[in-house]
Amino acid sequence: MMLVTSDAPLWIVSRAMISSRYEELIQCWGTAKKTFSSEDIHDLRVASRRLREAISIFEPCYPAKKMSHIKTQAKHLTTILGSLRNIDEALQFFEPLILSLAEPSAASLDTWLQSLRMQRIKEHRHIEDRIKKMDPVMMQYGLRKALEQPHMFGAASYDPFMPISQYLSSKLLERETSLLQLLPGSLHEQDIHALHQLRIALKKFRYAFELTAPLNRNGYKNLYDIIKEFQEVLGKIHDLDVFLGLLQEQERFDPKCAGQLEELIASRRKKLYADFLTMHTANPIDHLGERTRNLL
Repeated sequence: MMLVTSDAPLWIVSRAMISSRYEELIQCWGTAKKTFSSEDIHDLRVASRRLREAISIFEPCYPAKKMSHIKTQAKHLTTILGSLRNIDEALQFFEPLILSLAEPSAASLDTWLQSLRMQRIKEHRHIEDRIKKMDPVMMQYGLRKALEQPHMFGAASYDPFMPISQYLSSKLLERETSLLQLLPGSLHEQDIHALHQLRIALKKFRYAFELTAPLNRNGYKNLYDIIKEFQEVLGKIHDLDVFLGLLQEQERFDPKCAGQLEELIASRRKKLYADFLTMHTANPIDHLGERTRNLL
């Protein structure tokens, strides 16, 4: 991320920040096309999300149609990479459990994991083919044309000359509103939907906060780590909810094995949710927005 001052004009900094996110995407894209490793594919997916969030934040500053098209392309990339990530997470979670199960449960789980590995091979080939066919140059061309046409005058929704710190503060406030709306439901352990939506909202809040890094006083890293930890714990809870759904979809699964795994998932989820509540007590989510804005 480039170094900027808090009073730098929005129309200049917005272009630099979006370009920086695009450059990160291209770098990850190049690496993923060479290796197609799970880690590099994950990094590419995260980069696509960061670019989308930067565009969402600065979208009012540029031609809506052009920026929307770039964001759609980035979302398409995010989507096609998502299925492989879910398979990898499932394999990483279930594979070590075989050793803790007796027969026939272990054999039942192993059979399912073999089918999951085959599914991963097919999905990996599909993604490899899709990524090779996608052309980042066209995205770059569209983005460059959009960034060359900032709304300098007559924009009702923002002042292109306002300090970047003021603009980002307003965007953090918007994302904080989403957190506050979702938090009450998330304080109920079995409200899967609310927890999932809070995780997504925290992710967007985190990506928005990342853009403020060059402007922040001391305290940024500590607060960033808190936000990231919230997101990671909620991510693990969501993964367990997905894993439970996968088990319930397997009609040929040994009933005893399925029961054991469901109990294990429920136990781990309960522990993670307790961790979430402890974290919320120590660093209330409804205070995060004010804390991030106070650093600007």
